[in-house]
Amino acid sequence: MDAPSIELELRRALAQGDRRRAASLLVEHYAADVLACCRAMLRDRTLAEDLAQDTFGRAIAGLAEFRGESSPRTWLLSIARNGCLDVMRRRRASPIDEAEAEPDEHAAPAPAAIDQLLRREDVERALAPLGETERALVVLHYGHGVGYVELAQAFALREGAVRMRMSRAVDKMREALAEPETYETFAAARPALGAPAAAAVPPRIPEAPAAPSRARAFWPFGGSKPPVPAAPPVPVVPRAPVPASPRAAAAITAPVSLLRELVSPALHARLTALVATA
Repeated sequence: MDAPSIELELRRALAQGDRRRAASLLVEHYAADVLACCRAMLRDRTLAEDLAQDTFGRAIAGLAEFRGESSPRTWLLSIARNGCLDVMRRRRASPIDEAEAEPDEHAAPAPAAIDQLLRREDVERALAPLGETERALVVLHYGHGVGYVELAQAFALREGAVRMRMSRAVDKMREALAEPETYETFAAARPALGAPAAAAVPPRIPEAPAAPSRARAFWPFGGSKPPVPAAPPVPVVPRAPVPASPRAAAAITAPVSLLRELVSPALHARLTALVATA
């Protein structure tokens, strides 16, 4: 079901007074998005699941106040973001990038895709230097397909500001991945540290047979001297290949699965129980 259809179905359920159906639509289609926002900002899976449940609890309680000025997902993400900010204030840790100066309206567009994300470890390393809002914007946009306009509404930013922050965030991620080769990579390409790789020996080129001589070779036992057996060919030792570093490999589009948060069965059960009380 696409976004317009979900919104239409939600309005129909609210018009009919079917709060349980409306709550079920929100959980079914937007639980992963809300969880992604919470986890990106809080960096804690358990706390993010608790806050995601709290977000849907507040949304379900306030369904009667939903007027549709924004999309249901934007509304939920806004509630989740405000909840994350409250948690961080209680931790006495203000968001890293909330105090940044607002960028101008002519911000450079963010890159079309994030490159060099090959493994989950790469994703975690790339996201580590980002601030709370930056992480949420990157994960929601690239992992969950939330557009710039919707992100701007959910995070109370101008669209140009979202594009600027996204561009800066992707640059930081690329810098985090662009590190020199590690010792493990070097050691894998060499038998021992500092020992040069075995040089490739060119294949032995057989010599053309010499023309038979008419003169009989001197041999004390009479007859012709027996032929000397040819030396065995020298084996060719191939040069050990140097494995390419994932961070130095050609740019690839980040798999969506690496940036997308999935709702665990435990959280799904908690949200289902919450819907049942609507």
